[in-house]
Amino acid sequence: MNRRFSHRWHRIAVVLVLAPISLTGCLDYFSSDGPYKVKIAPEKFHRIEALELQKATEEVEDPIVDVNAEPAKELTLTLEQCRALTLGNNLDLRVQLINPAIAAQRVSQEHAKFESAFFSNASYATTDTPTSTTLEGQQVDYSSMDYGVRMPLRTGGTLTFDLFDNRVKTDNIFQTLNPAYNSDLSISLSQPLLRNAGRRASTYSIRIAEYDRQITDARTKLEVIRIIAAVDRIYWRLYAARMELEVRKKQYDLAKALFEQAQRFVEAGDKPQVEVVRTEAGVAQQLQAIILAENAVRDRERDLKRTINK
Repeated sequence: MNRRFSHRWHRIAVVLVLAPISLTGCLDYFSSDGPYKVKIAPEKFHRIEALELQKATEEVEDPIVDVNAEPAKELTLTLEQCRALTLGNNLDLRVQLINPAIAAQRVSQEHAKFESAFFSNASYATTDTPTSTTLEGQQVDYSSMDYGVRMPLRTGGTLTFDLFDNRVKTDNIFQTLNPAYNSDLSISLSQPLLRNAGRRASTYSIRIAEYDRQITDARTKLEVIRIIAAVDRIYWRLYAARMELEVRKKQYDLAKALFEQAQRFVEAGDKPQVEVVRTEAGVAQQLQAIILAENAVRDRERDLKRTINK
């Protein structure tokens, strides 16, 4: 009964001591770190200010995504759809988005250094040695169990709770307690006073990991902005190339009309033959401009296809 009461007392003592220390560690984890802890709001890294544009009056249906279907000759895409396709299909951006998760795990890894660890050791030994006196046991069984909790502190120290139990059984006839049990509870605190002492020295790796995560988030946001800006430029360049092609076609129609008009004036005898040659040369120039504009449109379309990766 005394041994059971002793074990119960040891358990109650361990619980009563661990509870306030664990609570203190939780409060210490959420506490601020004074001027040495710099934390920027996540919204600055995870939110991009959008430009409010006027909504289009006509709704454009989403393109049908079917690899077995025959591709359409023309595909109408809005700027928002191009942005969405670019962000969803850009392989460089997918690689870049992994870095914030890695940086967050590094921060968690640094915080894990201050988590409590449970340890235990067990041993068993049997001896059978001849003795010269009956006061000593010839056969002795020795078993022990050691278990406890090791708690790293943010001040640089280590707090350890250790509960040790052992059992000794012998064939000594003069042994009063056979088997004999022994239980010990020890609490130790190790705290450096000079080097590596204090919260600033023990938590510097957490601050560095937090800064690295903020740098990674900022770089990821910059990469997203760069990709969106690139697809915007390509989209509007394609739009400008198409508008230039329309202008070139209208200029060709006007040059052709002038050529036909010059032919009628020459046939009527109002103008010389050189006017026909001059207007015909203008038609040829406009035709060449149309060819160059069509090539520019194809180049811009290839750039857009490469950007949206679809």
